[in-house]
Amino acid sequence: MSIRPKYIYGKILLAALVLLSFVLPLANGSSAAPTDQQQPFRTAEEIKADYERRRAKLIEALLYDPGGNLWHTASKGLAAIYKEPVPPVQGLINLGRAAGADPKCVACCEPPAYPCGVGTGYWSLPLLIRAYYMFTPDSSFQDGQYAGRIPAEVADQIKGFYRSYLRKGAGQGYGNCGEGDRPRCTAESSIGRYDSPPYTYISHTDNHTTIQASTILLAAQMLKSESAEQAALYENWKAWWIQFLDTLAKRGFWETASPTYVERHLAPIYNLYDFAEDPLIKKKAGMLLDWYWAEISQELLHGVRGGAKMRVYWIGDGDRGALSARNDCMYGVYYLYFGDSDFENNPRMPHTEMYSAVFATSSYRPPDVILELGGNPHVRGSFEIKEKRKGSCFIWDRNNLGDQPYNSRRYAYVTPDYVLGSFQTDADKQFMPIARPAPHMQDSLIFATSPDARISWGERASMGSGHINVFQHRNVVIASKASHPELPLAYDLPPPGTLDRVEKEGGWLFIQEGDAYAAIQVVHNEILIIEAARGADYDNDFARFKAAIKQLQPAVGLANRADGVIEYTTTNGDVMWFPLRDSDGTCRYSCNCNPSDEKLPKLNGQVVDWSTYPLFASPYVNSEWDSGLIEVVFNNWQLTLDFRDPNNPIRSEPDLRTPTPSPTTVATETATPRPSPTATGTSTPTLSPTTTDTPMVTPTPSPTPPGEDETGSWLTRLLRVIRKWISSVLRFLRDMLPSNYPGRRQMCYASQKGIFDGSHCCRH
Repeated sequence: MSIRPKYIYGKILLAALVLLSFVLPLANGSSAAPTDQQQPFRTAEEIKADYERRRAKLIEALLYDPGGNLWHTASKGLAAIYKEPVPPVQGLINLGRAAGADPKCVACCEPPAYPCGVGTGYWSLPLLIRAYYMFTPDSSFQDGQYAGRIPAEVADQIKGFYRSYLRKGAGQGYGNCGEGDRPRCTAESSIGRYDSPPYTYISHTDNHTTIQASTILLAAQMLKSESAEQAALYENWKAWWIQFLDTLAKRGFWETASPTYVERHLAPIYNLYDFAEDPLIKKKAGMLLDWYWAEISQELLHGVRGGAKMRVYWIGDGDRGALSARNDCMYGVYYLYFGDSDFENNPRMPHTEMYSAVFATSSYRPPDVILELGGNPHVRGSFEIKEKRKGSCFIWDRNNLGDQPYNSRRYAYVTPDYVLGSFQTDADKQFMPIARPAPHMQDSLIFATSPDARISWGERASMGSGHINVFQHRNVVIASKASHPELPLAYDLPPPGTLDRVEKEGGWLFIQEGDAYAAIQVVHNEILIIEAARGADYDNDFARFKAAIKQLQPAVGLANRADGVIEYTTTNGDVMWFPLRDSDGTCRYSCNCNPSDEKLPKLNGQVVDWSTYPLFASPYVNSEWDSGLIEVVFNNWQLTLDFRDPNNPIRSEPDLRTPTPSPTTVATETATPRPSPTATGTSTPTLSPTTTDTPMVTPTPSPTPPGEDETGSWLTRLLRVIRKWISSVLRFLRDMLPSNYPGRRQMCYASQKGIFDGSHCCRH
C-alpha cells in the first residue's frame, strides 16, 4: 500500500507544532488576556500610534482571504488599488468584473434566471461607490491623494453600473434568484414602513435601507450633471438623509451587534461621511459614527464585542459569528481601531466579512474618549447597560407611529473578565426583541480570554428567539420556555479544551475561564439559570464560588411552578421573581394585544420597569429616548453629540483631563456625570463575593487564594497556557492542511454535538 507524502507531512507538522506549544509559552508567557494587575492604562495616543501598522495587517489579511464571491472580488480590488500607488492590473480587473454585474441582484442571479441579469452585484454597491470617489482622476478624497488610480474606462464602467441601478428602480428592493425563489429584480415596491413621519424605511432591515439609500444619494450625486431627473433625485434623497440620520441618532438601529449585518448597515454611512458633498449630511454621518462606536466601545472586551446580538445566523458551510467572535464581520475592524485582539496573532478574515475594505480606507477615526473607553476594560469596572430598540411590533404593527414598535430591551452586565448580555422579554411579550419564531438572535456570556470562549443559550443553544422568556439582573440570567414547553431550550459551550474548567457538582455545571466563573443549572427541563462572577469577587478561589452557588440550591428547588413563577436568590442577595406563563392577552403573536403587568418580573419585591429604558444608559454612554442628545464620558474625556436642532447639529469634545494619574489613583464610576450602577445587595455572611466594582488604574495585587501557594498558582497558569496553545495549533493546522486530508473535516466539527463549523476549512 502506498503512503501519500502530503498526509505524512501533515502528521509531522502536527507533531512538531504540538511540541512547540509546550516550549513557546515558557518563552512568551500566557496568550490569555492579562489580569488587571498586569495591564497598564492605554491612552488614546498610544492606541492611535499603531493604527497604520494595524491597517496594513488588516488589508493584507483581506487580500489573502480566499473568499471568492463577487463582492469579495470588488473588496480585494478596492484594497489592492488603495495599497499600491501604481494600481495592480488584477485590482482593476476585479473592479471591472464587479461593475459588470446586475446591481439589483443579491444572490445566485445567473442565467437563465431572467429578469435578474448576470452576477450578484447588489452587495458591491457600497464598494464600487468608494472605488469611484477615491480613485477617479478628479477625486478630492483626502486632498486627491488617491486620484487617478483607475483609468477612465473603469470609471465609466462604474458609472454605468449606477445608471443601471437607478434605472431599475433603486430603493425598491432587490432580487433573490436562488433555487426555489421566484425571480424578482425589477418589479419590487417599497415596503410601507414608518419610523416617524416622514422617515420612510425602504426595508425593515437597517442594512438594506442604508445600502440602497446611500447608493441612491451618492450615485445621483455622481450623475446629477447628466440630466434634470438625476439632479432632482439627488435633491430629494439629500433631504431624506438629513432627516433620517436624525432618526437613527434618536432611536437607534435594529440590527444591534449582529455579527453578520453591522458592517452592512454601517459601511454605507462611512461612504456618506467620506463622499457626501452636502456638509450637513457629512457632519451628521460623522456624528452618527461616533454614536455607533460609543455603543460598541463600552461592550468591547479585548477585540470581542459582548452583549446580546440581533440577527445571528447559521449558513450551510460555516459559522457566521454564532460560535466564535473570529467570524463576527467586525472582528478585524475592532482590531483596526483598538488593537488588543487575537487578530494580531491570527489575522484571518471573518467568514461573513464584506466591507472591511470600506473601514480600512475611510478617513473616519473614533474620538479619543471612545478609544480609551474601548481600550481599557480593566479600568471601566463592572457596570450595567440598558438600551431601548426596535422590537417585534416594528414588524407586526406597520401603522403604529408611537413607541409600541420599540418594544425591545437590551441589557448587559460588563466586567473586566466577562460580559453577560441578553434581550429582556416577559411572559406576555410586552417586551419582545424579534417577531419571528425562528431563532435569529443570541444571548451570551463572553470571556476576556479568547474570541472562542463564550456560552450562549436559546432554542438552538447558540441562538434563540423572542419566544424564550428572559430576565437578567447584573450577573444573573433566568431563561424560561414554560409558556411553550414544546420549544427546545439548551446552552452551548465552546469545543472541549477552550474553557479552563468544566465541572458538574450538585446539579450545577461550574465553569472557570481565565479570571471569571460561571454556574449553570437547568430546572425541571424548562428553566435555565446562569450566574457569573469575577474570580476577584471570591479571592480567586473557585471552590469558594462553587460553595456559594450550591448554597442556593434549595431556593431554586422551592420555585412554585404551580403558580407559574420561579424565584431565585442570587449570591449577592437579590431576589429575582419571574412569571413563567403568559396570559390570554399575550403579545406573543400580535401587537394587537392586552398584556398584563402581572407578568412582568420583580427584583427584591419591586416590578422591574423596562418601560422607562432610554436609548442608552450606563456610567459612560447616556441618551434619553428620542432626545437626540448623546453624552459619552470616560477618564475625564467628554464627547457630546447634539442632534436636537436638525439644521445645526453640534459636536463637542472638551478635554477635561487632569495630569496622568499615579499608580494609586482610583478611577471610579461615580466620577462620571451619571450615577453609578446600583450597589450589589447584601449576601450571605460566610460565602459572599468581595465587592470589586471600583476599578483601579493600577490595582494592588490580590493575595494568594487560601490553600494555594505561589508554586501552585504558577503551575496552574502554565497548564492553562499549554492547553490554549494546543487549541490554537489545532486551529492553525486545520486551516493549513489540504482540503481532502482525512482528519481535517473532523477538526471542523463543533465540540461533542457533531455540528459542522467549517468557518475556514470548508467554505470553498
